Amino acid sequence: MIIKNWRVVAVLGLTILIFPVLISFVAGKINVHNNDNLTLSGKIIKVDDGGYVMEMDLEEFIPCVLMAQMPIDSPLEAMKAQAVVIRTYILQKMNEEVKISTRELGLPFVSYPKLQDIWFRQYRIKFPESLEGILGNIMGVGASKIFQENIEYLYTIIQKTNMKVLKKDGELILPLYHGISNGMTRDGAEILGSDYSYMKSVTCDSDMQQENYIGTSYFTMEEIINKLEAKDIIVYKDNKELFTNTEMDLQEFLEMIDCSNKDQAGYVISVKIGDTMVAGEDFAKVLGLNSTAMDISEYENGIRITTKGAGHGFGMSLAYAKQLAKDGMQWKKILKTFYDATITDY
Repeated sequence: MIIKNWRVVAVLGLTILIFPVLISFVAGKINVHNNDNLTLSGKIIKVDDGGYVMEMDLEEFIPCVLMAQMPIDSPLEAMKAQAVVIRTYILQKMNEEVKISTRELGLPFVSYPKLQDIWFRQYRIKFPESLEGILGNIMGVGASKIFQENIEYLYTIIQKTNMKVLKKDGELILPLYHGISNGMTRDGAEILGSDYSYMKSVTCDSDMQQENYIGTSYFTMEEIINKLEAKDIIVYKDNKELFTNTEMDLQEFLEMIDCSNKDQAGYVISVKIGDTMVAGEDFAKVLGLNSTAMDISEYENGIRITTKGAGHGFGMSLAYAKQLAKDGMQWKKILKTFYDATITDY
């Protein structure tokens, strides 16, 4: 039989061409249990992300936290190191408990459904002209396949460090970490006390080359005053409450702010405004600053605050860990760079 209608021929040809792809893309659901590439811990995380609620094993949850901190194409050894940090952090928070909620953990995370959406969107943007990309953009198929491939890749990474944690004197440490240092991480013992001496001060030269290393924020005097008062931070000078009106001269206001109390790494420990002392972390949080490694100056009849790095500066710098991995350092040595601790089984 001769098919005369060219449209029919085109449809048949396209169906034959894409049928295997459709089958492979449509097949599969988000599966977080019984994964051959992952040994489960028996510790349960109750995930509550808006309308998405489920319980999952700690090892299955690690990708959710990891992907909130690093893109999936980050250097392999850095991702392994951070997987150990995340595992240690969660187990230290859990203590002897078998179950904990994401609300109690307080860690940023990306749930599995959101990861599926993010990865599928990235794939369609990256490969718009591939058959899979075309099908994804036109028909919306393929999300589960992309998700399964990526999650299995992460499971393989996590399995390489399965149940490895950081301990000091036989006890789990609290392995703090941050995005970018100001060029040096902070000595845990200097600020937090001897119990946190396992967090080393490390020079991180490449952090200063990061795109988001410098942060600049601009405020009026009134904006800073209002933000402080909104958090019940009352400023006094000579036993008198200041800022009862906004008629103070800008230069006078700037002279009242003292940020000279810094640790050896250059992070502000406390800010003195008048006779009132505010913890550096609190001051940065109130004003929405990236870091407490900051300087304050006058700028065009206003106030400019310049920060260096992103985060509190304690523990591992994720940016420097990625650089070390790019330079060929293995995950265990990366961890040893930042923490004076033993890498052992939980």
